[in-house]
Amino acid sequence: MDIDDVVIVGDSAGGELAVAVSLLAVLRNFKKPAGIVLPYPLCSSNINHFMPSSLLTIDDQLLQSNVMVYVATAFTKNGGDPTKNCILSPIYTPRFLLK
Repeated sequence: MDIDDVVIVGDSAGGELAVAVSLLAVLRNFKKPAGIVLPYPLCSSNINHFMPSSLLTIDDQLLQSNVMVYVATAFTKNGGDPTKNCILSPIYTPRFLLK
């Protein structure tokens, strides 16, 4: 087993976190993971871009869509648009970072 190779795994919001960690590694010139496994990732913080996982938050008693908007906004600097931030919404990742 080679401990120098790391594979990041995440499901749902953990999938988004796995992508965010991988993107930050690329952006900051850190060692990139050997792979990422995303069984059912959340790919967009944009509540207007409906995906199966985001549709579930509309009626969820614990994690409602307005809470998701608040959390996404809290993680952006200077009140930036969380729906256009590739760390929060991997669906907006520029192609050059995907290489």
